[in-house]
Amino acid sequence: MESFKNSLRNKKKPITFLFLCSGNICRSPIAEMLFEKLALERNVRDQIISTSGAVQFHNDMICWEATQILRKEGIDDGRIKDFFPRHISNYPELLKADVILTMEDKHIRAIPKEYRTKAFLLSEFANESPINIIDPYGDSIEVYGEITKEIKYYLNKILDDLIEKGILSPN
Repeated sequence: MESFKNSLRNKKKPITFLFLCSGNICRSPIAEMLFEKLALERNVRDQIISTSGAVQFHNDMICWEATQILRKEGIDDGRIKDFFPRHISNYPELLKADVILTMEDKHIRAIPKEYRTKAFLLSEFANESPINIIDPYGDSIEVYGEITKEIKYYLNKILDDLIEKGILSPN
């Protein structure tokens, strides 16, 4: 994985990150929008493009709990309202992202083989042990909060690592 990350150093900015989960209504939109916010806080927002998609279910709107969590995290209502779930079968261009980060290992297996060399579990790309982030769909808002803390932890580690390696440079 280190050689893959190092190859990003020579990549023309912005670097596109695709966050994938099962339905693109809970975990991946949380990751997409928090990644943008955290990148902005580090002055590297203009060097990344954050997007998300689904590999399993087709949906037409972000779930209420994810909306509430994102508001609590300070994400603008306009940004949340502009979001719409995308399934990779309907939006195959999503897979052209430079980095694909998934919430579960089964999501990597669900994408076409030719894209798997740039697909990683979110936890692994954060230099942590491989952990599947559970799908909170149908659970309480408290469970969404816990999942968000977990996602945010990994996103912070990823951004710090990419800045430390000189792949992203604060303006």
